[in-house]
Amino acid sequence: KKERLAVLGELAGSVAHEIRNPIAVIGNALFLLRRKYKGPDGEPPKEVGLIDQQIQRTNRIVSELLDYAQGSSTLFQCFPLQEAAEEAMGELEMPPTIRVDRRFEDHPVLVEADAGQVQRILRNLLTNGVEAMPEGGTLRLECRRVGDEAVISVIDTGVGISEDDLSQVFEPLFTTKANGIGLGLPLSQRYARLNQGRIECDSLPTRGAIFRLVLPAQGVAEPGRTDTETEPGDPSL
Repeated sequence: KKERLAVLGELAGSVAHEIRNPIAVIGNALFLLRRKYKGPDGEPPKEVGLIDQQIQRTNRIVSELLDYAQGSSTLFQCFPLQEAAEEAMGELEMPPTIRVDRRFEDHPVLVEADAGQVQRILRNLLTNGVEAMPEGGTLRLECRRVGDEAVISVIDTGVGISEDDLSQVFEPLFTTKANGIGLGLPLSQRYARLNQGRIECDSLPTRGAIFRLVLPAQGVAEPGRTDTETEPGDPSL
């Protein structure tokens, strides 16, 4: 593992220069094309949007490499966890075959953490949930306070994770995706720990998976509440 991480560290510096510079040139050229070429409706061709999406995706991969290899600082601030979830959700293009079910508490579930890092964690968990349901399904978000902890869960009704894979999902460079590099969940777990939290995962093959981001809660808990635990593939979805 140490050898793999050492190689990753060396690779990250090279990637930042060798990939980001050409991507910046492509982005500048795309900006000019967007202004010069318009379709019948006055909008740029759809291919321009596709190129832009892939540029953003490439930049995110490079950022993940650098962040995992070099680490990052944490800026703490108090904010509602529901707000971070909505921000992360707003950055995704949700397929029409997937239904989103939000189950948030009525009052803000406050945490003191780095909002940007929490949003990146949630965006990665949401993306994984969507990709686990290629034929469609339900993506549920639950946000609640449990004692002194704030818990936000991302639950899918997808293919689930095998027992063998479940023990490795947070290992660097482990992936079951054809186009993955195996840094999304390890980096998310690192962000969670930087914010004094953790990510938990449960799954039943063919019934779905549940990922929980757990952070220290701020403020006073609401009295008279009961908290329930949701299983992967809960029929109530």
